[in-house]
Order: sequence, then C-alpha cells, then structure tokens
Amino acid sequence: MGAVILLGGYVFDRVAEGDLHLLEQLRSSLTRSNEKIAIVAGGGKVARKYISIVDRLGGNNYLKDEVGILATRINAQLVVAALGEIAFPKVVKSYDEAMEAFSLGLIPVSGGMTPAQSTDAVASIMAERLGLDLLVKVTATDGIYEKDPIKYQGSVRYNRLTYDQFEEILMKQRYEPGRYELFDLLALKVIRRSKIRLIITKGDKLDRLYELLSGDPKGLGSLVEGG
Repeated sequence: MGAVILLGGYVFDRVAEGDLHLLEQLRSSLTRSNEKIAIVAGGGKVARKYISIVDRLGGNNYLKDEVGILATRINAQLVVAALGEIAFPKVVKSYDEAMEAFSLGLIPVSGGMTPAQSTDAVASIMAERLGLDLLVKVTATDGIYEKDPIKYQGSVRYNRLTYDQFEEILMKQRYEPGRYELFDLLALKVIRRSKIRLIITKGDKLDRLYELLSGDPKGLGSLVEGG
C-alpha cells in the first residue's frame, strides 16, 4: 500500500557537511520503487542550534518548536530539489496538501506541521491520512536497541517488536523540542491504532531503501508491528 519515509536529522547533518550522497541514494531507490511514497524531513543539528539560540534569548517552548518546524522545512526543500520531477514541487504544509500532491502521482515532502508535535507524529499522521501501511524512519542507528548503542557497547538490537514492547522502551525516554531521539509516544499511538508497521533503519542504508519498502527489515533495521 506504500510508505512514509521519515528522514531523521542524521541525513541532513551529513548534507550540511557537504555530503549529498545520501540524497542521491534516496532518489535512486525511489526511482526503482513502484510503491506509493511520502516523505517527512527531520531537523537535525541545524534545528537544535536554532532552538538553543531561542532558548538563550528567553523564548518559550512554543517559539522553540516554531523555529524547529522552519528548520525541518528547509531540509524538506533540499529533498524536493534532490527528487526533481518525482516530487511535488514545493514543501507541503498540511496533510490535505499532501493528499493533493499524492493524487497527482507525485511524492509529497513535508517538514514539521504543529508545535509540540514531533516529525515522528507528523509522519505517522501522514501515513494515516494517505492510507499507507508502513513508516520507515531513517536515523543515526540501525534499529532499536535494548540500551543506547552509542553509550553501551554490546547492546542487543531487536529485529522485531510489538507495539507494546516498543512502548516499554519509549517510556524511559524524555522529550524536549528538537530532541525526539527514537520515536515519540503520540506517534506510537497513531501507528498502533491504524496498524501501521514501523521500520527503524540507519541513514547509510538508503541505497537499499527500495528493499525495505517491502516491509521486511532484511537485517537492516528493526520492525515494530502488532502482536
């Protein structure tokens, strides 16, 4: 039925350093795929930098969220440029606008939508609105681990989890503007109620993204689905 691809900050941090290879891989994979696709862009270091500045200036969380949304939309515009004619020619700013792009046979690309709502939630709601049954989150780690694999070497990676098992892991996280590390609880609620499968994979696997769109992580990440 198709997928929403959530490009985490890892991808755009690399792009900001001048590495365009990941966006080139994204275009190549999507050109090879026959699936219906939508894309949501995260914020990365650029978003966190400006959120930090707003904080230092005394801005509240609402203002920090607004700055974060603007940063994600800049990243989304980069994706539109990278995809060329297969993408809707501008960043979509509502779910209805995404549906309009989708109906034209083009890939809608968005960033954030609403303050206090992560791009995880945006991607999940996008999947619901467009009737897609898979969400692929592209991030800095190659799946879901028992503990943070960066801090704890030898941490066990889960190949498959139920929504309930994943929720137990997420309950141990904290949430701040620009820092939704793994996946947030609102997003989990959305994918669980609509039975949307979730794959979490690493950004350097984009050359095999077309394989992941089948819904099988193929050893490239972790899958969350119903029990």
